[in-house]
Amino acid sequence: MNTRFFLIAAALFLFSIGNAKGEKSAAVPPSPITLKDTGINKIKDYAGDWIAYWMHYNRITSKLNTKFILTHNGEWYVSIDDAPPEKKGSWRLVDEFLLLKPLGAADKNEMLAKLIDKDHFLLHSETQPNMAVVYRRAASVKPVEPSRIQGRWRFTEQNPVTRKKRQSPFMIEFDASGCYSVKKLNSAFQIPEGAEKGTYTINGDFITLKNSCKTPGIWSSMKFLFSFGNLVLDSRNSYIYGEKE
Repeated sequence: MNTRFFLIAAALFLFSIGNAKGEKSAAVPPSPITLKDTGINKIKDYAGDWIAYWMHYNRITSKLNTKFILTHNGEWYVSIDDAPPEKKGSWRLVDEFLLLKPLGAADKNEMLAKLIDKDHFLLHSETQPNMAVVYRRAASVKPVEPSRIQGRWRFTEQNPVTRKKRQSPFMIEFDASGCYSVKKLNSAFQIPEGAEKGTYTINGDFITLKNSCKTPGIWSSMKFLFSFGNLVLDSRNSYIYGEKE
């Protein structure tokens, strides 16, 4: 991931302590958060490699090129595009939270992540509540079996604000030989030249389409994330998912 993520991450969420109760004359300043570690979570259970996914309105919409490495001795590393890991700071656990402390930062500037379960933790933006990054334990991300991809898929675009849905005027069919083709459901729909067929590859939970399309846009470089049985178009700003017929 690029520097843009770390600008977002710098503001990532510190859990709200709620509104201060009002007095007759003025509001009472909020009290600082006090975290007490009861030892319910162990460092050994969260040390390891973690892969980042972008979330928009509580939907995973994109796989990011950033990996966190949390070591058993409390060091925090980041690898971007599988480059050699770079030390970013330290980490620790406090009950249901994972705290990430950048190099040279004070304790009060730790980033607070919410532990979802043993395989997921969440960094949420307080200033942009509809955006978040969820980290999955790398070992829990299983390669997609080709048989789960093969077949016909119909796609739906869901508006993140209104939740209204719009179905695609086409289907994509994946065959066992590693090829795909687009089937029109509406004769008026125009498929960009060169995008009507091509090949696909599976890399872990990621499916990449290749074709001869020269038209700028998603058709020339279409990628999908296999998530909870759906194919999710790899996109930061939209939620388009496919369901197998």
